[in-house]
Amino acid sequence: VDRGGLVSNFNGFVVGGAPGANYNSLIIADGSRLISYGASSGFQVGCSNAAGIQGGGNNTAFLSNSVLLTAGASFVGSGSSNNTLSLLGNTRASLGAVTVGYGAASNNALIVDNSVFTNTSLTIGNGFTNHGNSMIVTGPGRLAVNGATVVGAGGSTNNTLSIDGGTPGGMYVTNTTTLTVGDARSGLNTLTLLNASMTVGSAVTVGGGPGAISNRIVGGAGAAFTNINVSATVPGLLVGTNAGANFNSFVVTNGGRYYMSSGAVRIGAGVVNATGAAIAGGGNNTVILSNSFLNIYGGNLSFVPDVTWIGYGSSNNTFSILGDSEVY
Repeated sequence: VDRGGLVSNFNGFVVGGAPGANYNSLIIADGSRLISYGASSGFQVGCSNAAGIQGGGNNTAFLSNSVLLTAGASFVGSGSSNNTLSLLGNTRASLGAVTVGYGAASNNALIVDNSVFTNTSLTIGNGFTNHGNSMIVTGPGRLAVNGATVVGAGGSTNNTLSIDGGTPGGMYVTNTTTLTVGDARSGLNTLTLLNASMTVGSAVTVGGGPGAISNRIVGGAGAAFTNINVSATVPGLLVGTNAGANFNSFVVTNGGRYYMSSGAVRIGAGVVNATGAAIAGGGNNTVILSNSFLNIYGGNLSFVPDVTWIGYGSSNNTFSILGDSEVY
């Protein structure tokens, strides 16, 4: 679809929608638009439909200077591998729930460059036999997740969300609820933030369940990481929340900045959401912060979730607060 073309009133769009449907491609460019009005539609690459039924591999969708609107769940690779969705060059895309790599899926990719991408939730890698899926976001532009983001779910490994605005403030990212890198039994998942501003509206969790190992969030040069609006029963930053959630890390250094408006930090300790009480966490988890600001109590000194723990029923956990940081 080229030169201002318009495709609308369809109930979803599929590229490579069945096992064996491989090496198919879709190219949308030069101001063209794809618009779906169906609430159950979605945009599928290497997936059959919005229910996540298995598709083919090595399929590609490429949008440049285009518009993509659809409300349903969208998948890049479901039970399939090596599928790619690229949103490039001033593309505007608004989707529902987005999953990159679902089920037995590997090496699927979502690429966003110099574009605006909005969705209702974002998952990179979901499934026990799932690995190596990625989302690469480069600026300038904007990523807006009107819900939760998970990098590494359901036992998935080696998944990546990489955000780099190019120059300080080049990319603006919002996440209205929780951000999790590595849930139960998921390992070696990574979120990297550079030259970008990211705002999270609830708890940030790295290593969020039993068996979550070696997951990490890294903020470097030009990164401004803000954690606001923390829930009344959930601390702000959780690293290694359960027994067996080991070697997870949250590191903001090299000119990056982390700001937490309220809540607490729990490293090697978890939380019972109903009460805010601590539960035993994993070991060898790490938080390193420089040039950062944490308001741990948020004005409520008696509230249980505001208690910070560094190791609760666990060992070898570390909290390092470095140059030009403030903690209250």
